Amino acid sequence: MELLKYIEYQNFVAGELKKRKAFENVMEKLVQYRDEFLCVFCIDLDGIHEKLRQLYSSHKVGKKPYDPQAILRSLLLMHAFQEDSITKWVKKMRTDPLVAIFSGMVPKKTPGVGTYYDFFKRFENGPHQKKCEHRILAS
Repeated sequence: MELLKYIEYQNFVAGELKKRKAFENVMEKLVQYRDEFLCVFCIDLDGIHEKLRQLYSSHKVGKKPYDPQAILRSLLLMHAFQEDSITKWVKKMRTDPLVAIFSGMVPKKTPGVGTYYDFFKRFENGPHQKKCEHRILAS
């Protein structure tokens, strides 16, 4: 699984904002939500790369997972927006391109509700291990 480094995340956000600068409401939203956006834009998650990578299987089977840093950044942004419903947050991510961008995701390609709950389970259960009958998961 490939995780974006902090500088790559910053470049991604800058590039996506340049594509959208012609739209009037982009500048208005950037000003309106600058504190919320800055709180995630300024956080360097490179230090937890390995911890997040360990939550996922190294086998390349099935659908490629969303970048766990982007999901974590999205949850931090959700908290900054004072939203407590994953369902409402997913809707906001899908309808507001800037929220998706500052989370580190491509607009219109954001995760669904189940992906967030899967992330919570992975986080709670710790590093990925092969399934065993005798292993009892924390979640």
